[in-house]
Amino acid sequence: MTLVPGTSSIVRVGAVPSARGEDAAPTGTFTGTLRAYGADGVLLGETGLAVEAGTTVSLDALEIGGGNEPAVLTLDASETSGRSGQ
Repeated sequence: MTLVPGTSSIVRVGAVPSARGEDAAPTGTFTGTLRAYGADGVLLGETGLAVEAGTTVSLDALEIGGGNEPAVLTLDASETSGRSGQ
């Protein structure tokens, strides 16, 4: 995602199971890495995520960028993301 320069950016990541029964509680965990890049394409910082299904986490883009304002954030899921028991 591209961020608007000069703004305060809070990023929210939610985890939703890919499939579940109508009456079943959500299960599993999204795992991945959120990376912040500067306008020049240089990696400013990254953080690992583990978000339980049915929940969200909020992160400050400036903190992910190591105190530098990122221009772009990417979110990459791990190969085990979404599997139960992770």
